[in-house]
Amino acid sequence: MLTRTIQIPYNDPTNPFVHQYHPDHDNKDARFENIPLPSNTTATATATLVNGHQVGPITVTDGGSGYETAPAVTVAPPPSGQTAVVTATVTGGRVTALTVVNPGAGYEVTPPAITIAAPPAVTATTVTMADGVEAPAITRSCEFTFTTSPPLGSTVSSGWGSTVIGGTYREIISGVHRDPLQVDGTFELRRASEDGVLVTGP
Repeated sequence: MLTRTIQIPYNDPTNPFVHQYHPDHDNKDARFENIPLPSNTTATATATLVNGHQVGPITVTDGGSGYETAPAVTVAPPPSGQTAVVTATVTGGRVTALTVVNPGAGYEVTPPAITIAAPPAVTATTVTMADGVEAPAITRSCEFTFTTSPPLGSTVSSGWGSTVIGGTYREIISGVHRDPLQVDGTFELRRASEDGVLVTGP
């Protein structure tokens, strides 16, 4: 048995669902353009004071977007005293919490400004639609089983195994339908010539 698996990506030009000029099958938006990617945004937060001179709980006012790791957090220093230390927690690309590691000392009536480092810049500006939105990725799993005699339905009457070889064929196609599709049939390979050398001269 000979088996082969053929992968046809959703954005491959040979994918039968992809059509350059069809608005529903071009993996682009209604303007025939790639989908713009939003820019990553920087998180923001506000602080409170406790005990009259220390940094208290901090509220994340905007979690930002595009964070891959916890960003550095800078707390404005007090007029005199010790600067507070704060760390960030990131979940799903957003800053979700700020923890006061050291509340500092010497802060007066106004809470200090909190500055959160920006996320990494977006290197690409556009992207095609994801797999399955307008065109699915297709997988073709093919099986060729060679038989010692002509399979049912073959018209070969002589030469099987020498001038003609073949057998049964089965293919499972995934991605076209919600359930895999199965195709069955037969195949034949015919010898073009029994000559060992087809061309002897230039």
